[in-house]
Amino acid sequence: MSHRILHLGMVFALGACFREHPIVKGGGDSAEMTGDTATDTDIDTDTDIDADTDTDTDTDTDTDTDTDTDTDTDTDTDTAPDDDGDGYSIADGDCDDSDASLNLDDADMDGFTTCANDCDDLDADINPDETEVCDGEDNDCDTLVDNAGDCDCDVYNYNGHGYMFCVDDSSWEDALEDCYDYGYHLLTLDDATEGEFVYDMVDTYSDDQWWIGLNDHDSEGTFVWEDGTTVSYTNWADDEPNDYGSGEDCTQLNRWDDDTWNDATCSDEHYFICESW
Repeated sequence: MSHRILHLGMVFALGACFREHPIVKGGGDSAEMTGDTATDTDIDTDTDIDADTDTDTDTDTDTDTDTDTDTDTDTDTDTAPDDDGDGYSIADGDCDDSDASLNLDDADMDGFTTCANDCDDLDADINPDETEVCDGEDNDCDTLVDNAGDCDCDVYNYNGHGYMFCVDDSSWEDALEDCYDYGYHLLTLDDATEGEFVYDMVDTYSDDQWWIGLNDHDSEGTFVWEDGTTVSYTNWADDEPNDYGSGEDCTQLNRWDDDTWNDATCSDEHYFICESW
């Protein structure tokens, strides 16, 4: 009895189940439904969003900041020295960088510099293109003074100076004036070596006396060179100067045959020797 009741209960339960969930037959484009309308809420929520957004942002931005700072600051400061301070170096063409007087300046605008053999860059009439004249200068810069032979007296050169030996009998004053007219002064002897040169030259002419520039016009007994040179050498004969008889204010050499000097009266007439400045 109890088994039959159980069996009936199961039948009713199955029936209720079929009513709630009817069987759907598939076929064609439409579904044939039996019983209550089935709202098919089977929403495919398979939201398979491929989120593979490959955020591999390749940040290899190779910022090769190798800024070549090798700014080769080798500013060529290896400039040639100017040893003599004349504004020119050997690289500039200075012919002698130990002598400031030799440089590339052309101060007198004659077309020659001291490095181009201009022997006086302050006088445009003195340069290698000039003609030698009798004026106590080396006009053509050949290192010789008045060697062209156009002077009235014989000229010899020694140590950069011209020496004019004039065999005209003249007073001391006239001899001085003649020397000045030629661009010379009466002879000044600075040392014994220069003296030997002069003594040897006068001996080739004669044994006459020759006026030189030494005098004591301004102060008796104080002899000075007329060109203003300081007296550093004398060659007086024994007991000279003695102002014999008074008024012996000028100096002659070759009074005796030993090349010594003697004071004499300035109005006496003798040969004379001029020297370029």
